[in-house]
Amino acid sequence: MTYTKLSLIAFTFLITFNISAQSSKLIGKPAPDIHFTNVLNDTKSSYKLSDFKGKVVIIDFWATWCGPCVVGLPRLESWQKKYPDNLKVITIASDSKGRIQKFLKNRPIGLPIVLDSTDQYEKYFPHRGIPHTVIIDRNGIVSAIPSVYQLRDTDMELLLKGKKVDIVMEEERLDFNSDNDLATYSKGKGVQILLTPYLNGLPVMSTSFMNGKMTFVNVNPTIIYRAITGINPFTRSEWLSVNSKYRVFGEETSICLELKAADFTEEEAKSSLMRYMQVYSPLYASIELRERKVKVLKMIKDQFNLSKSESQEEGTYSSSGNGIEVKGLNIKPLSDFLEQKLRVPIVDETQIIDKLNYKFPWYLEKPEAYVEELEKLGLKLEDATRQIEVLVFSDKK
Repeated sequence: MTYTKLSLIAFTFLITFNISAQSSKLIGKPAPDIHFTNVLNDTKSSYKLSDFKGKVVIIDFWATWCGPCVVGLPRLESWQKKYPDNLKVITIASDSKGRIQKFLKNRPIGLPIVLDSTDQYEKYFPHRGIPHTVIIDRNGIVSAIPSVYQLRDTDMELLLKGKKVDIVMEEERLDFNSDNDLATYSKGKGVQILLTPYLNGLPVMSTSFMNGKMTFVNVNPTIIYRAITGINPFTRSEWLSVNSKYRVFGEETSICLELKAADFTEEEAKSSLMRYMQVYSPLYASIELRERKVKVLKMIKDQFNLSKSESQEEGTYSSSGNGIEVKGLNIKPLSDFLEQKLRVPIVDETQIIDKLNYKFPWYLEKPEAYVEELEKLGLKLEDATRQIEVLVFSDKK
């Protein structure tokens, strides 16, 4: 873990960003001959980096308020004591002299501390977070810029023998600005989610994942879980919180949510949204098997009457109060439509995997007509009991 440093002098902060290259670009190049002044806890109060040529030099940027920094100091101190003739550890602290003196009184360490309350040494090795560690080899060449937690005793032994160490670089974006969207820095794999309460004047609606975006407006949280899992909460749900207010739809139990994930697949987007909902939505949901009364969709022997699609284009599906029209898809849109209308789980046991073209009308004034319309397609529904996946909901405490 690293902690972000906040500059107290904005002008100096900006100049550092404009004139400095990223620290990792310095690897393999001679280290600048830095003149360290205001040195505490050492035999000298000032010296240059070149004074330690022939030794491995570790420069560690830290602060007294940075927990990981303080935890890492004993390791550096142990190496300094073990290799006094071949290693020089120089720590640079962004605290006042008085604070450092208080720190040394409370927790003595045997390492030099360079006072740097104005971050004047950051220009040599630019960084945003601390602890920030720089290793310079015996020839004055920048060898590595790791996290202090990556350094092992074996790495130190190799460095002192003049050999290279295989350490993963600690990369930092020095152009980071918290005013920017995080998507600016996520290399295409970021996801942005906005959650709000019910918004007056907006319709109730939801969209599927298209062009890197999903939108839910004034919907019950169960509807979002349906979009994520594909499980219908009206027909396949169980409530552990029997008196949950979210079992009733209305303004008080509705939310709005927008997800943006430009370079995500639909599966990645839904997975991210599921994790988000489990943490931030008022309802927790899990998928479990339950035995339920269902209607099973079956083929009527020798009467199947759906035509196969010959089109190579992506299938389409449209639905309205008057029915559905399907082109180039399997039977699932029909079973989903029937489940929505009949409010009972539909289990497809037709074993139809072909892409099909079909229409299925729905008569609001005569809903029982679905039986006859299914027969025209060579299909039927039978009552049965099956184990099915259901969404199990519970209120968060």
